[in-house]
Amino acid sequence: SIRVLVKNCVDLRYVALTDCEKIGDGTLKCLAGLKNLTILNLADCIRISDTGIKYLSDGICANKLRELNLSNCLR
Repeated sequence: SIRVLVKNCVDLRYVALTDCEKIGDGTLKCLAGLKNLTILNLADCIRISDTGIKYLSDGICANKLRELNLSNCLR
């Protein structure tokens, strides 16, 4: 799961989860804790909402996040 990945790979800088139907706001809440995350690609992840984006903007990752791809995220 993403939670295990984030817990064990705390220095991730680039994460691509394109076209993952099960990725939702809870996943973004976990990813928000990655202090070195600079690029996050969530294109075509249709279950992401404004709540998930808020988790990212409020999380520790917000300081270094430079690229966020939300192409075709409809919610």
